[in-house]
Amino acid sequence: MNVRLFLSAAAVLVSGCQTLPQRSPSLLHNLDFSALAWQEISADPMLQRAGDPESCWPVYAALRADAPAGYDDCNSAANPLACMAQARQQGRVAALVQLGAGDDSMAGWAAIQRRDGRFVLYGYDSSPCGGWLPSACGYSLHRAECDVLSPPQADPARQLALCDKPYFGVKQQ
Repeated sequence: MNVRLFLSAAAVLVSGCQTLPQRSPSLLHNLDFSALAWQEISADPMLQRAGDPESCWPVYAALRADAPAGYDDCNSAANPLACMAQARQQGRVAALVQLGAGDDSMAGWAAIQRRDGRFVLYGYDSSPCGGWLPSACGYSLHRAECDVLSPPQADPARQLALCDKPYFGVKQQ
């Protein structure tokens, strides 16, 4: 194992940030982040909980702000898209989160399926100007709403996408 990979893996373990196990193909394989109308947001420090990892708390705080009554965690589901699609069909709130070690900070994304049917994406970088320790520039947290929801499938297990614009789902065969 090379040193960089080992340090990245160690940082994820030490930080405690939850990560979505890598699945193939990636849920973000076709997502063009440049096409989104990103809105820069800041997380309310009052929503930080004692158990939140220090380097990733803004993501979890933003999800709690968007779903104050809580959400189903679809990260551990065998089929995360089916979990999210089923939540939409049943009017429940569900989320996916993928955070991990970048070259010099924690970075990743989150998605939430809201009770009102809206689908929201988040992009996160714990230190956009670099460095593992808290930096002078703070964190970067962006939010964008799905413009066009994917049509729901009768069987949630057959759901290949959650958002058609921008596309959020597995690459269609």
